Amino acid sequence: MINNKYDAQLGDKIHQLLMTEQLENDVDFSVYASPTQSNEKIKHAWARLIQELGLAGSEVDKQAERLSDFYLNDRFTGLNYANFPRVTPLVNSQKYCEPLIASNIQFISTCEHHLVPIEGRATIAYIPKDIIIGLNKLNLILDFFAKRPQLQERLTRQVGIVLQDILQTNDVAVILKAKHNCMSLECIDFTTEHTTFELTGKFNTDLSLRSLLFNSI
Repeated sequence: MINNKYDAQLGDKIHQLLMTEQLENDVDFSVYASPTQSNEKIKHAWARLIQELGLAGSEVDKQAERLSDFYLNDRFTGLNYANFPRVTPLVNSQKYCEPLIASNIQFISTCEHHLVPIEGRATIAYIPKDIIIGLNKLNLILDFFAKRPQLQERLTRQVGIVLQDILQTNDVAVILKAKHNCMSLECIDFTTEHTTFELTGKFNTDLSLRSLLFNSI
């Protein structure tokens, strides 16, 4: 049964685009070819880790199974481009040519250095030309790239470049403001937020537009 939420063909195209931009690795999809087999391998790896840490109890198998399912089928689903959201380009029939700004988009990603959460919010904007997309697609594209071990800087650029390609416009802006829980767990800082942004086209050159954008955060 085909899942209409996802578009593997578009996902493959996006994967190749990001490979060209050196923002993606040559992902080995074999881990997803047999979900049951992969789940078993990851479950055994978690069980071994739990045992090596001296935390093994009567429910070690259940713990390992929960962790395997959580990461393979939830938090890291963005590693599989077959899960890329279906995005249908729509004709900009209203000839709307002003900035479209979506702000306060919540996201959770995972720090690739420590495998702990990155919690943040995003502002995503673009100026349409001939194509627009459904508003929720901005959230879904961000969520796809967030659901993997990530760097905030790479996440920002990936979303920006992909939107330029899908929307066929250079006028795209992505701003991420996030708290990295690895810093909190190390008792370095509990409140600092880090901001990254990718501004292209008019968002990069028009100072009044930049001001409008940053005031919307």
